[in-house]
Amino acid sequence: MAKTTTKKKPKQAAKSARKSRAIQTDLSDQLMLPEAVAALLQCHVRTVHRLIKAGKLGAVTLGREYRIPKKAYNAYLETELYRPDES
Repeated sequence: MAKTTTKKKPKQAAKSARKSRAIQTDLSDQLMLPEAVAALLQCHVRTVHRLIKAGKLGAVTLGREYRIPKKAYNAYLETELYRPDES
């Protein structure tokens, strides 16, 4: 017996592609590469990896690579780098 496959209609395929591009764009605005974080912190990429492994900087893994959410980066800045004088 031959398997029957259903193909998406051209309109559905185009709509699906637009939706996936929109999701991808939203995520790329929210996630940063370790190299970008290193440039912002003016440190080496290895330092960013060490911060992630130490649990000081939140990150998610995509495959074998890290992505740092902007919220985690901002939280790191507030907790670790910004320490107001205790008066």
